[in-house]
Amino acid sequence: MRLWCEREQDTTITFPPEHERLVVEALRSGAYQSSEEVIKQALELLCDRDAWLASSRAKIADGYAAAQRGELIDSDQVRAQMEQNKRRWLGRVKHDPLQVHSSSG
Repeated sequence: MRLWCEREQDTTITFPPEHERLVVEALRSGAYQSSEEVIKQALELLCDRDAWLASSRAKIADGYAAAQRGELIDSDQVRAQMEQNKRRWLGRVKHDPLQVHSSSG
C-alpha cells in the first residue's frame, strides 16, 4: 500500500494482510476517501488514547500517593461523586449523544 506524505513524495508502508484488510474495509464503508485518511485517523486516535492513558496513569499515581499519605475519602462520598458524574454524563448524552466520547475523564 502506498501513502502520499506532505513531503510530496510517496512513502511505502508494509502492512500485514490483516491490517491491510482493515484499511480496505474502512474504505469500503464509505467513511474515508483514501487510505491516507484512514491511517491519519488511526494515528490521531492512537495519540488521543496515549494521552488519555498518560493522564489516567498520572491521576492513579496522584491518588495512590494521597492514599499513602492517609488522604482517603469516605466510601459514601465516593458513591455520591460517582452518582453526580453519572448524572452529568447522562445529561450530555441526552443533549448531544455524538459528543459523549469527546469528553475527558
